[in-house]
Amino acid sequence: MLCGCAKEPTGPELLAQVRQALTDRDARLDSFQFDATSTALPSGETVNHSFYFRSPNKMRAVLAKVERSFDGTTLYEVSAGKKTFTAFALKLPPPKASLLLHTTFAPFVPEGFRTPLMPMKGVTAQKTGRNAVELSMSPGEGVTVTYRLRWPGGDFLEKRTVSPSGRTTLKMEFEHCDAALKLCVPQDLGEFLDGVRVVGTSLHHIGLNPALSADSFVPAAPEGFTREARELVEE
Repeated sequence: MLCGCAKEPTGPELLAQVRQALTDRDARLDSFQFDATSTALPSGETVNHSFYFRSPNKMRAVLAKVERSFDGTTLYEVSAGKKTFTAFALKLPPPKASLLLHTTFAPFVPEGFRTPLMPMKGVTAQKTGRNAVELSMSPGEGVTVTYRLRWPGGDFLEKRTVSPSGRTTLKMEFEHCDAALKLCVPQDLGEFLDGVRVVGTSLHHIGLNPALSADSFVPAAPEGFTREARELVEE
């Protein structure tokens, strides 16, 4: 008996569909904000920060003693410890500027808010069950990174990193969903090292597509702080 069911995509076809789904998901999420608390185990030490994002390229991270912000052209750093307000005019080639911004702000954005950073080549995709897909890549030096995403929406479920030094797993444990946007983002995450929980992160006051003005990403210099202006150029 012949089946008229549509054949499930595999290999390059599935990967292309996943990339498109993630691009579509990013397009629906123009801006977001949240407060975060990360707790290290077993010490119980906590770190708090707030983060704001507006497409295409505005970001702001606020910690207890330092604030970093990018308004699309200028990178700002406000240091309460040093009492300095520094404005860096970003004049690097686009690839280096993107790397700098990723290095500066990525640690403050949990997985699941933006598309996973993937190379154009060397990524494989496979379905895992009816409602999930895994993307695997090997950046080198014996490291393998695997993302598990909800399918077909592309919401983050898990990230596994295997390296010669051990296995790290980041799991979504509870999520915040928006029916109108047709997406979910992590609200609680757990990070495990070789199966042992080492960090727990909880997000609060999550806003998806909030109205964030351009001025929100241009901090004011606090009174009594030393103002500095610098340029970031290619050496």
